[in-house]
Amino acid sequence: MKRIILCIAFVLSCLPLLADGPEKKPHFCIEPGTRLYYERHRAGTGQLTQTTEIFIESIEDTPDGKLVHYTLTLSRGLFGGEHHLTCLIDEDGNAYMDFGAAAQSFVRNMFPKAKMTVSGTSAVMPQTFIPGETLPGARSEAVLSFCSILVEIFDREVLRHETVTTPAGTFPCAVVFFRKVEDAPFHKRDNWEEDYYTPGIGYVRHLVYGKDMKLIAVEELVRIERPTIKRILLPLLLLCAWPLAAQKPVRVACTLPAFSRHCRLDRQSAAYG
Repeated sequence: MKRIILCIAFVLSCLPLLADGPEKKPHFCIEPGTRLYYERHRAGTGQLTQTTEIFIESIEDTPDGKLVHYTLTLSRGLFGGEHHLTCLIDEDGNAYMDFGAAAQSFVRNMFPKAKMTVSGTSAVMPQTFIPGETLPGARSEAVLSFCSILVEIFDREVLRHETVTTPAGTFPCAVVFFRKVEDAPFHKRDNWEEDYYTPGIGYVRHLVYGKDMKLIAVEELVRIERPTIKRILLPLLLLCAWPLAAQKPVRVACTLPAFSRHCRLDRQSAAYG
């Protein structure tokens, strides 16, 4: 009986893990085992041009905060392939994406054996987005013996808060508008872009505009795969079922008088009679 009570108490203590708590979440996914799937389509024609998958591998405690290890997989493009990246969440819930490490991973995929020098800063996604606020820019540069690759975002401004619906659901978002420059051999882009960030996930919509502010591409979150049921609920159910299975068989005899209900448990050490 004590084991049953302890198991029930343990289950109740873990219920907050199965639901969204009232605490504020960073604008990045911090649930290991979660997979986020995105699709990018060409504006106007609706042609699928790229798929993106983000897989949250693990979370490491560091003196600066929680370091989220994740894999970013791009289906095509200059930076296509699988990239192992990190995002730091500080104690205030601000998220910092390491642009320098991203540049190194992107270039390493293209030139596996090349020697390079990488520099970069982190792009911050604050825990609280304030409309009208200007956010710091970020840049990364990889210099090889025969070329250099530069990615830079700047003029970042929080436009508004907005609720948006994608194939993955409806989300409350902060909308951030910015300019992005990509400069590499045979690849040069200078666009205005718009990200829609939601707490606990990250971006759920990404819009790309040309210099004339004509919409070029739309990328949206199309599916979320969460590990909660398999990772938490199933072990808890097994843990609770074990003490019950270990008990000796019981026979229950119940009588139901008109105004009361009496139950009597007759334990037997032998099989049911």
